[in-house]
Amino acid sequence: MRLFGFRDPAAVQVNDFRLGKQEVPLGGELQFHFALSCKDPLGKLRLEYRIDFARPHGRGATKVFKISESESTQYARTVERRHYVGEHKLTLIVNGVAKQALSFDVRD
Repeated sequence: MRLFGFRDPAAVQVNDFRLGKQEVPLGGELQFHFALSCKDPLGKLRLEYRIDFARPHGRGATKVFKISESESTQYARTVERRHYVGEHKLTLIVNGVAKQALSFDVRD
């Protein structure tokens, strides 16, 4: 990522990462929030989130979603997605590096 002008993500702090709910009804929506900070200007960032989610018959799967790619000093963004029953984990990714993760359950 540094080859393409993205900053070293080690200097970027994830603050106030939280889920809207710990349990989501099947077919419901999950919102999450976070802010980024750094001692220097944030510079060029690619933000993604990874969902480790339940699938039918007990199999799990993982999918990465792009949030944005830009230059900014701070982010706060809401994202919604449909999920299946079971335990899920949402991981924030900054410039290709997983920074923080939170778990939540989807229930009937």
